[in-house]
Amino acid sequence: MLLNTFIHIPTIGIKTERLIWKQGISNWYDFLKNKPDFMSHEKYLFCCEEIREGISNISNPVYFAKKLPKSEHWRLYEAYSALCAYLDIETNSREDNIVEVTVIGIYDGENYTPFVSGKNLEEFEAFISKFMLVVTFSGNTFDLPMLQKTFSNVYIPPIQIDLKYVLRKLGIRGGLKKVEELFCIERPPDIKGLNGYHALLLWRQFENNNDESCLNLLIRYNEQDCINLKPLMDACFERLKRLYIGDIFR
Repeated sequence: MLLNTFIHIPTIGIKTERLIWKQGISNWYDFLKNKPDFMSHEKYLFCCEEIREGISNISNPVYFAKKLPKSEHWRLYEAYSALCAYLDIETNSREDNIVEVTVIGIYDGENYTPFVSGKNLEEFEAFISKFMLVVTFSGNTFDLPMLQKTFSNVYIPPIQIDLKYVLRKLGIRGGLKKVEELFCIERPPDIKGLNGYHALLLWRQFENNNDESCLNLLIRYNEQDCINLKPLMDACFERLKRLYIGDIFR
């Protein structure tokens, strides 16, 4: 989808991009060979310069993260998925109304790594620094701001895809568990009925009674929250790609 994208070029928006596609110009290389009929020669030359710059930066995710609005970062998923962290956090609300991060989970597409308060939470900062893309559910409004509060100078991957808002582009609303059911994503029986409230209770049971079994169950719950983001993101990407350009290029 990155090579099909033109909205990273200044002055080109969604409507103009679609006009370009309708002219049979599906990607950057087509554009360099064919000027859209509706575009002036001067603007065409400017766009060509921007496209050549994009081609030269194809291995630089930061370049495109800055060029595209966050609402369109999903377009970068396929190009940089090898550098993707699927992230979810658990929190605890203390008596003084301070919300603290208790567990941070990261799935890299193959392995899940948990970071737990009081155990190895401080190792998160070094671990996250190797990723260029982060996929979350409601992360742009909750998880990522919470991490920034917890770690004052934390690195956050430049490409940030919040599935909650990606799904809204497809007309789908609801929490993660509900969305998983819509996409036929199953959870293991022992954690299938758990939700955020249960996660909070599990942490408090562990913290108050040093019950490692509660912590282990909480980590398994968080693991599913992270792992299930990948098939959900994969499916959303394919649906959006078809929605955006599938009706034009069949």
